[in-house]
Amino acid sequence: MKTLFIEGDQGKYPVIIGEGVIQTLPQYITTDHVLIVTDENVKTYHLDTLKSVVKEKNVSVFTLSHQPEQNKNLRTFEKLINFALQNNFPRSGLVLAFGGGAVGDFAGFFASTFMRGVDYIQLPTSILAHDSSVGGKVALNHYGIKNIIGSFYSPKAVIYDLSFLSTLPKEEVLSGFGELIKHDLLSDGTLIKRLESIKSIDEVSTEYLESLFVNAVRTKARYIKDDFYDELKTRKYLNLGHTLGHAIESEYGIKHGIAILYGICFDWYLSRKVEAINYYHLFKRLGFFESIPQLDPEQLLLRMVHDKKNKDSNNLHFISLEKIGKPFSIYLTHNEFRTIFNQFITEVE
Repeated sequence: MKTLFIEGDQGKYPVIIGEGVIQTLPQYITTDHVLIVTDENVKTYHLDTLKSVVKEKNVSVFTLSHQPEQNKNLRTFEKLINFALQNNFPRSGLVLAFGGGAVGDFAGFFASTFMRGVDYIQLPTSILAHDSSVGGKVALNHYGIKNIIGSFYSPKAVIYDLSFLSTLPKEEVLSGFGELIKHDLLSDGTLIKRLESIKSIDEVSTEYLESLFVNAVRTKARYIKDDFYDELKTRKYLNLGHTLGHAIESEYGIKHGIAILYGICFDWYLSRKVEAINYYHLFKRLGFFESIPQLDPEQLLLRMVHDKKNKDSNNLHFISLEKIGKPFSIYLTHNEFRTIFNQFITEVE
């Protein structure tokens, strides 16, 4: 077990990582009223485990669908408000966000707004959620625009029990590694070097995975420490791969981390073409891009103009790399994006 602390404008909270750490949850609960927000997948495999840990409490459960990203919207948000009111959930209650990134975003946004804010704890159950559960960003999607409705609201704790990862399907594992690779590229490149020497992601052991999570959380903490509210200082660099990646995810329904990794290759291509192409083929060999279809730059442009990092609608904001551990911003006009993206597609394929 490893405990880290995240500091921000809303105070400090612990991130507990390890096998079986769900058993530490009761020490962070100071109320009798607990509202669990989860999804059908996690409910099937793990809800009984969580319930056994909070069995002494007054517990209600709100369940999203098998595809919770599709529920991150105002309609489902309203349903959760009604559910909470019907169950007499008080302002002194505690929300448990029990699931992957979409569940954490949705439950965290609810907690940030219900009765002007109630406490919540992140209980990630996916590799991908090592990223979204830390940092205090909570959000909803709206008409295909990802995370356009949101706020900054830190959890009271993040309890990351790695035993929940055993039921993840392969595509979710790959998606999670997309964000792990992002943090690695913003740090020291240790994971990238390891990936060059393996034939399959399955070769990454649970023990090594725990160290990857610890390093990723430390990296994220470093970038958000002095820029909690994402005022385009250091926190923006955590969006490496996200401008194009979010557009691919929203337009084609590709898993988040896989779309982000594709976006990282493009961002890298903007400054270091040869490296970007080489690593694109490494990721492709490891199976990351099997679900990526033929991409339409015009449709992606329509998505990217709404990206929150853009200074205006005429220039698209990307994060590239001078080298591993040294990100920087690049702005492209729409025509520049069309030209470079088509070059990228031609060269990598």
